[in-house]
Amino acid sequence: MAHSKGDDEREPGEIQGFWQRDSLVTFARENPRQAEAYEAEARRRIDAAVLRAEAAPYAEAPQAVADTAPGPLDWRPTRITAQERLVNLIHDALQRNMERDDRIVLIGEDIEGPYGGAFKVTRNLSREFPGRVRNTPISESAIVGLGNGLALSGLVPVCEIMFGDFLTLAADQLINPRREVPPHVQRPGRSPPRRPYADGREARLWTNA
Repeated sequence: MAHSKGDDEREPGEIQGFWQRDSLVTFARENPRQAEAYEAEARRRIDAAVLRAEAAPYAEAPQAVADTAPGPLDWRPTRITAQERLVNLIHDALQRNMERDDRIVLIGEDIEGPYGGAFKVTRNLSREFPGRVRNTPISESAIVGLGNGLALSGLVPVCEIMFGDFLTLAADQLINPRREVPPHVQRPGRSPPRRPYADGREARLWTNA
């Protein structure tokens, strides 16, 4: 399963088969003149929108005024002594711990092989640990919600959130069920979502356990 054209590792025949069944390709093949007219109109609208955007003035962000005094900051430097890419260290840590604890499962978007996630953090782990690395629909709330349920059932899920920008989409599952359900059912659960960033940084957020 590929995330973009640049890293599509599927067989060419498989890709071509999908293109042949694509609804837009089928429409253009069966109605070439109408498809050409639609494409021309779409391009005209896009070009007009670009011209309007380029002519518009830059937006000015309002100056926010804090209504509360900021508290003290607590900065803790991360010390990584290994001379290795961080993405490889994370992969090795997941691999090492999955070998150690068969309760650990990974869930997230496009994390199964051969793709192995947007940053290849989970590359080949679905082959090494069959059934314990699972692709999910494109829904961060569903990913973390599933992780909450798995944690309550006794597993140790790691919820892969593809980009840090998407973490807020799972806010309800992080703030409400994740915090409130375990005490109500008197059953602890631990479900860490992992947050990769496109600029190379990575952080792990541990919610209430």
